[in-house]
Formats: sequence, structure tokens, C-alpha cells
Amino acid sequence: MPTIDELGETCRPLLEMAGHKDRLPTTFTNGLFEQWLSRLATDQPDYSAATNAENLGVFARASEAITRMLDSAQRQTLLSSPCPPWLTSLVTWFHRLESTVITFNYDNLVEYVVMSEVIEGSDGTERRRVLPIDILRDLPPYPPQPGRLAGPLAKTFELLKLHGSLDWRWSPGDESGATLNRLDLTGKWEHPGLPDADEIARRLPGREPFIVPPTAIKSPYYTNPITRELWNRAAAALDATKVVVLIGYSLPITDLVFTAMLRENVHAEVKGVGRHQSIVVDLRPELVKDNLFKLGYEQVHIAAEFGGENCVSDFVSAYVDDPNRFRE
Repeated sequence: MPTIDELGETCRPLLEMAGHKDRLPTTFTNGLFEQWLSRLATDQPDYSAATNAENLGVFARASEAITRMLDSAQRQTLLSSPCPPWLTSLVTWFHRLESTVITFNYDNLVEYVVMSEVIEGSDGTERRRVLPIDILRDLPPYPPQPGRLAGPLAKTFELLKLHGSLDWRWSPGDESGATLNRLDLTGKWEHPGLPDADEIARRLPGREPFIVPPTAIKSPYYTNPITRELWNRAAAALDATKVVVLIGYSLPITDLVFTAMLRENVHAEVKGVGRHQSIVVDLRPELVKDNLFKLGYEQVHIAAEFGGENCVSDFVSAYVDDPNRFRE
């Protein structure tokens, strides 16, 4: 999946075709795409009322472009090659440990692993195959429809998608959360199904994708009760855990909401060997560590770090293949 600035460059042709070329920076580097979106998303005091209104329209187009580009990248990933063994191992490991997985990614790759592999869990009455509804704990729910029976969820890991997902839909601005639902994913890895546009229009009329754009200000998306419940669960999981594994998340200090939640629930201010340890898995782990230190962590709180292009697979080899090491 592309980085934020790479995503901006990928969306550029769509925005130019929509007539917004004059509002685009020459290039997106050093996080400029997020800054540019943030300026568009909210009224700015140095702009006129007309310019602010125009910018909001550009922001809506940019959000549409992000969804289209990420959906295309996801489909290409699913079709181009088999599921990486390290990803299957990681998801299976999540299931075995009944982990809480907090993500800001919009893609459905974890869900497709669950759909493609036979992972079994108990729903309290019998053992059955784990489904995406189980790892998402049915949040947001499917839209009501005939033939869908409610039942107990299987015991497995929990996936908290705090910034929405490509398969979620809502009526923009809905603070009640009543219109926030998710679609049925179809197919499996290497053979993903195509969404049925007519079925979506019938089941979720007038809805648009629910993804929280990469902006500095995201509060308009956090007011509905479903999103708030997901964030509450994330905070509770952080407070209860002893180990936080940061995989591919740079922990930017500008992300005030999550960094504050992490600091308040993981108690990084504890000196010496505290009850919480962090494992950093990133292309450039030194940058993540610098941000952890700014939040009050010390080197003693870093249990391990993995860097470079193979950082995730290296982590899987070191910890997933040796679960006792993770419990040390």
C-alpha cells in the first residue's frame, strides 16, 4: 500500500481531471498531502467564505480519489500474488493469542486472510470457521436484510479499524451512526469478488465510503457512536496490555488523538522497567523511537526493534514462530 504522499501523487490525475489542477501543490513530499487536505477540510481564517466553500468541494473529490486509488491497489494486491506466508502466520498468531489489533489502514487484507484460511474458533456452542464478522465484532453492522440471522460471535482476535474501511458506507455527516454499515466481502485471496453496484445501491441507498481522510483534524468523523465505541475499545485494550507492537506506524506527534490516548493508557511515564514494553516494526524504526521518546518513553521501554524492507517478516520469524519469546 502507498505512503500518504505517494497516495497524493496517485490521486493527482483524478483531481486534475476534475478541474482542480490549480489547487494542487507541485509535488507531495514530507507529509504535504496530509497538510494540504487539512487546509481543505476546515474553514481557514485567511480564506474568504467562497474559497472555503470551494475547498470543501475539492476535499470531497480528494476523498473520493483516495477511496478509488486504495480500492484499486487492494484489488491489484489480491490478484497479483498468493497471500504472503508471513501475513497468514501473523493473522493466525493474532487468533491464537486473541490479540486486539488496532489499525488505521483502510484495506481489507486482514479480512481476506480470514476468508481464505480455515481458522477455527468457538462461538460458545460449537467450533466453527472464523469470519470477518467475528474479528470485527460486528462493528459496524451489516445493513438489515432478510435471511441474515444473528448469533454468537466466535472467540478470536479483535480488529479495530479506527479510521474506517473501504467496505464501510455512511451518509456523510451522520452523527447518529444509524447509516454506518459495512458491505459483504466476497471471494478470497487471488480470487476477490467484485462489489455489486446495484445491490449496494439497494441495500445502502445514497451512502458513500466511510474513510477518515489523512488530515490533522478528524473530529467530524469521530462523533458517531460506532466510531466512539471502537476508540473506547482501543483505549481499554491499551490500558490492559503489557506489550504494544507498532507495525508500520510512525506514531506522528501531529496525531494528537492517538498519541494522547497511548500516553494516557500505556503509562509511558513510568521510569525504569515499567509494566509496558514496546516492539517497533518499521522501515525506519529510529524515527518511531524518537517519537516514543517525545511521549515520555525511554530506551528501556523498547523491547525490540525491526527495520528495513523485511521488517514485518523478520518480526514474524522472531516472535510468531517463537511465541514464548513474546511472553518474556
